Amino acid sequence: MYVWYLLTYSLETATALNQEVYEVLKELHPDGHDLLSKTIIELARYYREQDQLKEAAVFQREVVVIKEQQYGADHPSVAMELNNLAVFCCHLGQFSEALPLCERALSIYEEFYGADHELTLNTIANLSKLKKELGLIDHALLEY
Repeated sequence: MYVWYLLTYSLETATALNQEVYEVLKELHPDGHDLLSKTIIELARYYREQDQLKEAAVFQREVVVIKEQQYGADHPSVAMELNNLAVFCCHLGQFSEALPLCERALSIYEEFYGADHELTLNTIANLSKLKKELGLIDHALLEY
């Protein structure tokens, strides 16, 4: 829906309309709904593109909660949103908050897809970089 708004209106108007849709959907579906999560994702994307990362992270946290309600805590969709939230946290310099999010996402991917799946391997790589940033592993370990 947000893309249609963007094609029809200015960025600011499209975002305001998307914000209104968000408020209505949140009232209609307090326990979450797929359209609500998609709307929130679009709002997070807008704020990220405007370099308003704190606002984007607020919406991304809400997406995680909704996905957990929709699919359960150990679903790959939840892992994807946990990774997205971890990225926001890293951009905000909140590396220690990002760490458990990445670890949880990795656990979900390993359980659901196995150790050799692309999403699992990408998450391992991201987790290694994050641990390096936190000083938890030696640089040499990243090369393997």
